[in-house]
Amino acid sequence: MRSTVALAMLIACFALATPSCRKLDFFRRREPAPTASAGPRVGTPAPEIDGETFDGKRVKLSDYRGKVVVLSFWFAGCGPCRAMIPHERELVERYRDKPFAMLGIYGAADYDEAIRVMNEKNVTWPVVKTSNGPKQITEIYGVSRFPVTVVIDADGIIRAAELGCVSLDPIVARLVAEAERKRN
Repeated sequence: MRSTVALAMLIACFALATPSCRKLDFFRRREPAPTASAGPRVGTPAPEIDGETFDGKRVKLSDYRGKVVVLSFWFAGCGPCRAMIPHERELVERYRDKPFAMLGIYGAADYDEAIRVMNEKNVTWPVVKTSNGPKQITEIYGVSRFPVTVVIDADGIIRAAELGCVSLDPIVARLVAEAERKRN
């Protein structure tokens, strides 16, 4: 019996010392999780956007102060991005006469494809091209994957930032109601 226990201990010690065993997660020191984005955080002021739309108009985020703004980062080759467009259109219609604005931020260089998708999906809100001087808007906001939605309150503070398809309804409704109370 003692020899069996001793042999088992010897095998266990040998196994723990082998390189493949040391690679197992439970032998690693736990590191803090990496941050999700290099861009601005929820609760901080939204960085300025100063860009040009596909129809040649100049757009600045600061022009929308006093309104809840939803930034929708997308590109034409992204299926989930295209799938969000009908819901975004519904939000634009629902909050037409309210302190609300939707801004698309196009995150690719295939502008002809973007125009085709915007016409096909009936995008009626401004869509900004990503070039913004020496830094792209996507870089300023830390966006490296699509779709990303950023919700900014009427005071210019980021209140939500989500990767992927998200339900904007509850937060937009709450923030628009807050903005209307401030107006009155």
